[in-house]
Amino acid sequence: MPDVSRDLAAQDFPSAGEKAFVWVALFLSTGACQNLWLNTHVAPTQNANVGSASITLLIYLVTLVLLALHCKGWMGLFLREWPLVTISGLAIISAIWSEAPAVSIRYGTGLLFTFLFGVYFAVRYSLKEQISLLASVLGICIVCSFIFGLFGLGTSVDVNGSVAGWYGAFTQKNSLGAMMVLSTLVFLLWRRIDPDHSGIASMGVLGSLILVLLSQSVTSIVTVALLLALFPYLRWMARAGGRRFVAGVVCLASAVLFSLAYLVTHVPTVTALMGKSMTLTGRLQLWVFSILMALRRPWLGYGLGAFWMNDEGAVRIQRALGWPVPHSHNGFLEIWLGLGVCGLVVFLCGFTLYVWRSLRFLLRNPFPEAAWPFLFFMVLFLTNLAQVTFLARNTIFMVMYSTVAVSIAPASSVGHKWRAVAMPNQEPALQS
Repeated sequence: MPDVSRDLAAQDFPSAGEKAFVWVALFLSTGACQNLWLNTHVAPTQNANVGSASITLLIYLVTLVLLALHCKGWMGLFLREWPLVTISGLAIISAIWSEAPAVSIRYGTGLLFTFLFGVYFAVRYSLKEQISLLASVLGICIVCSFIFGLFGLGTSVDVNGSVAGWYGAFTQKNSLGAMMVLSTLVFLLWRRIDPDHSGIASMGVLGSLILVLLSQSVTSIVTVALLLALFPYLRWMARAGGRRFVAGVVCLASAVLFSLAYLVTHVPTVTALMGKSMTLTGRLQLWVFSILMALRRPWLGYGLGAFWMNDEGAVRIQRALGWPVPHSHNGFLEIWLGLGVCGLVVFLCGFTLYVWRSLRFLLRNPFPEAAWPFLFFMVLFLTNLAQVTFLARNTIFMVMYSTVAVSIAPASSVGHKWRAVAMPNQEPALQS
C-alpha cells in the first residue's frame, strides 16, 4: 500500500478551472442537449457526437496541455495499457484499407483522444471524485431530460417515425435509456460513498429509473433490472472474500451464460414477454444483414466508422429495412464491421482483462467505490448487446472505459487514485 500521506502532501490538486473543464467535457460527452441543433435532414451517422468540431478540437488540445502540466509519466502509463493502445492504434491505421479513409482517421483519432482524456481523468481524480463529478453531470442530464420531455424541447432522430417513448435531452430514446442506466449506477454508489448527500443521491436514482421507464427502451429496462439485482449480490460477494468470492464469480458467469443460451433458444417467448415482435423491431434482420456484410471482409473490416458512411452494402441494408440505419445496433457487430475479427479479438481480450482486474480490485479494496469498475463494465457489456457504445469516440462510455482501466491498473504509477480507496474509517464496499 502506498504512503497515502506522502502522496497527499506532494499532490498537485486540480484547480477550479480544471474541474470546470472536466465537468464541461464530461457533459458534452453524454450528448445531452445536442438534439436542440440536430439536423434531421441528414443521415443519423452524419450528426456529430459532441458539439461542433471546433469545441471537440479545443477539448483535445486542453487535454494534452493538462496531461503535460499535471500528469508526470502519463505517456508511459498509457502505453502500459496495451488494450487501449492497440485498439486505438488499429482504429487509426484502419484508414489504410478503409472504404472511407478520412472518416476512419477522424474516428480513430477521436477514439485515441477520448482515451487520453480518460487517462487524465484517472490520474487527476480518485474513484470517489470521479463518481461525484459524474453524479453532478448526470444530475443535470436528468433535470434537462424532464424539462425537455415535459415542454417538448429538442428533436429526435426518430421524429419522422412511429417510435414511442421519451428521448428527453438526447437524440433518441435508446440514448436516454442507456445514459439513465449509467446514472442509476452512479447515484446508487454515490449514496453509499457520500452519506451527507444520500437524499440527493436517492432522488437521482429515482429520477434515473423513471426516465428509463419513460424511454420505453427495452434494452435499458432489462439492463437496469439486472443492475438492481446484481447490486445486492455483489454486496454478498464483497463480504465473502477468498474462495467464496471465486465461487460467486463462477455462479455469476454461469447465470449469464445460461441466460444468454435461454434467450437464443426461446426467442418467441422472450420477445412476447417484452412486448416486441420476433424481429425485435427490425433488429434481427439488421443483425443478419450486418453479419453477412461483415463476412465479406471478415479479418480487418471496412475501417472504423466507414461501413455505414460509404459502403454500398450499407445502402442495400438501409433500403431493405426502409429506414436510415446509423449502425448495427450491437457493439460487437459494429467492431467486427469496422475492424474485423482482428479488432474484435483485441477488444474482447482487453475487455476480459479489465473485468478480471475489476473483480480483483473489488476483492482487495473493501470500500464502496471499489465496486464501481466491475459494475461499470457490466453495464457497458449489457448496453452493447442491442446498442453501440463500444469504440464510440467522444462519448462518456469510452471516456470512462479508459478512466476505469487506468484507475485499476496493478502497476500504475498513479498514487492520486488512492486518496479515496486507501483512506481509513470508510464503509466496506457495498456493505450495509
